[in-house]
Amino acid sequence: MSTTASPGPIILTNNKSGEITLWVTFVIFFLSPLFFILVGLQVHTRKRSFHYINATIAIISALNYYKMASGGGWKLVSQGDKLVNGEVHEIFRQVYYEHYVNWSMCTPLTIFQTAILSGMSWKDVAIFVLATEGLIQTGWVGALEENVTNKFVWWGFSILFLIWVVYSMLWIGGQAVKLQHYRVNWLYIVVVGGGAALMIAYPVLFLLGEGFGVVSVGTEQIIYSILDILARVPLGFLLIYVNEFTGDNFHLDLLPESLT
Repeated sequence: MSTTASPGPIILTNNKSGEITLWVTFVIFFLSPLFFILVGLQVHTRKRSFHYINATIAIISALNYYKMASGGGWKLVSQGDKLVNGEVHEIFRQVYYEHYVNWSMCTPLTIFQTAILSGMSWKDVAIFVLATEGLIQTGWVGALEENVTNKFVWWGFSILFLIWVVYSMLWIGGQAVKLQHYRVNWLYIVVVGGGAALMIAYPVLFLLGEGFGVVSVGTEQIIYSILDILARVPLGFLLIYVNEFTGDNFHLDLLPESLT
């Protein structure tokens, strides 16, 4: 009796461009905290809260990107079967779960800074940060889920959290910042305008990459790296110079004397 060998699986992995991008991003995040700390040494100790937070974000990001660039922080996840050249193959995709480790620590810190800038209540700050964490954790589960239906269900859960996060940025924060000086209001509009666009871009990329597989693994890593840099370095730059940009009219970031 003759048997026919079943077609082997197709494995989608990162390419050379994606690997180089991970290393370049690591270097950017490795150098960024040096800049934040250097600038922080030029201001009063009570005015260094944003410097400390952004340096921490950059350090965490550098460590996570080093993990990915050096070949770790990923696993192969089945994307189901697909017809290729007349044969059905099981598709496996290289998923960098280290991104979610990075986001779960850094994005809430970034959101926390945005909330502080707006001047919203501490209750709204807490809900804002927790909703951001919910967005990341549900996306993490979806990324590693091999059942296609369940993957999109988890993606849907993350979208619900995303709606609240964007609402908090634009409406709750937008209302709170109106009680501050107009220069602070202007700076907040710049921050949340870019922040909201970036927050929406992440799940869209998830949908096109790990969801439908339209975007290659290499391209996905390039875009994720660009989004991470834009979400952290320019925002960090704006916040460490918040006093200059607002004409010394922002004081919600002052550290207690006892701490400094």
